[in-house]
Order: sequence, then C-alpha cells, then structure tokens
Amino acid sequence: MKKILNHSVNSQQGTALITGLLILIVLSILGITAMQSTLLQEKMVGNMEQQGSAFQIAEAGLRIGENWLDSQIPVPIFADTNGLYLVDSTLWQNDDDWWDDETRSQNIGDIGSAEDVEAVYYLEYLTDVDNSGNDSEIFDAAPEDLPGMYRITSRGDSPNGRSTVILQSTYIR
Repeated sequence: MKKILNHSVNSQQGTALITGLLILIVLSILGITAMQSTLLQEKMVGNMEQQGSAFQIAEAGLRIGENWLDSQIPVPIFADTNGLYLVDSTLWQNDDDWWDDETRSQNIGDIGSAEDVEAVYYLEYLTDVDNSGNDSEIFDAAPEDLPGMYRITSRGDSPNGRSTVILQSTYIR
C-alpha cells in the first residue's frame, strides 16, 4: 500500500527558497564585478592605443624636423618665427597657443584607424659645437663651418584628442 504523506503548511519554513535567493545574490554580485573588471580593462586598452598613436605621431614629427633641418642649405636663420626659435627665447614658454601656429606642422598620413593626422614640430638653435679637445673629424671644420646643435620638439595628439605626447631630441648638423 501506498503511504500518503501529509505535510501541513505550518511545518514548511522556506529554507530552500532563502538558500536559493542567497546563491542568486552571490552569483549576481560576482557577475557584476566581472563585468566591471572587463569594462575597466577595455578602457585601459583603448587609452593605451590612443597613447601609442600620439607617441607615433610625435616620433614622426621628430623625424620630419630632423629631415627638414638636414635638407636646408644653408641653415635658415632662427628668428623666433615660423617654428624656428633661439634657445634663449621664452616665446614658447609664455604663449599657451604656440602649438596652434601650424607653420611647422605636416600631414603624415594615416596612423592606425586615424586618417590625415598632423605632426607639429619646432626647432631651436642651441649653440655651435665647440671643437676644442675633440679628435673627431666632424670638428675639423673652420670656425664658421662648425656644426650647430639644435633641439627639436614635437607634439603628437591622438586621433580622438584625449592623449598628447611631447618629445624632444638634440640634433647636431
């Protein structure tokens, strides 16, 4: 014979329901935390990509500035205009908009997903290189033909404009 189980409503306490809800809450918290971590990682990767693009643009500006300086015969006059500054000039230190003067900007083409990006660079004449105490052939020139030392400063902005990199190099010509 079959035995019929009689459970009264009063004897049920809902333990399974409470346990199930607690497990559901714990799993929900774990899922939300995992999503937040993934979103943070995606943002960091995007920022690194933009920083890398800005760095590439700034490096391209340095190369363009060096190539331009190398191609100038004779060396142009550095008169604090047209992106050619003397080292004692404070123009670039005082003027917040000195990067907006696009005299020395050049379109360098496509970088990654960005099209028609521009590198901006400026040149500073530092000094003539002294040949005293140096045995290098480069310094065997007449005093008027001594090589000059220049500082090239380049700025690269990421395609979205949120990252900026400024690089400098010292160049002897």
